[in-house]
Amino acid sequence: MLDKNLVAFVRVDARTITVTHGYSGGEENPTAPSPKRFTYITVLPDVEIDDVVIVYNAHGLALAKVVEVDDDVKIEPNAETRYAWAVAKVDMDAIIALQAENDAIEQAMQQQYAQNMRRSYRQQVLSGLPPEALALLPKSVTGDMPAAPSPSPSDIVQ
Repeated sequence: MLDKNLVAFVRVDARTITVTHGYSGGEENPTAPSPKRFTYITVLPDVEIDDVVIVYNAHGLALAKVVEVDDDVKIEPNAETRYAWAVAKVDMDAIIALQAENDAIEQAMQQQYAQNMRRSYRQQVLSGLPPEALALLPKSVTGDMPAAPSPSPSDIVQ
């Protein structure tokens, strides 16, 4: 029977890394106990400590934080364990930049939405007032609303 990790041994660009799981949303889980360390095989050329990588685990693809990088494959030949692979490095700078941009857009939209709602509510309330009630309100309430025209004699129905 062939070694379960044969590919790792024959690839000249393969090496092992040690990672911790429990990494999601850009932050480690502060309530988790000291994270268990797992060894993965990778061919990622520029992986470094503290990088976030995508790995295969028992649940499928997952994020993991790199805590150790080996120069070579540091697993025993004919090991009982078939080691999984770290397949990609996550560009956290791009994710952080995108989130910051989205947060700024959302904040601007929330402010504009609140102003529009206030303006719409004010206009709705004031437009329903009869001219005599509107005339009693201070300019701080009516703003630039045009004063209701006085009824002409032809508007008065007898």
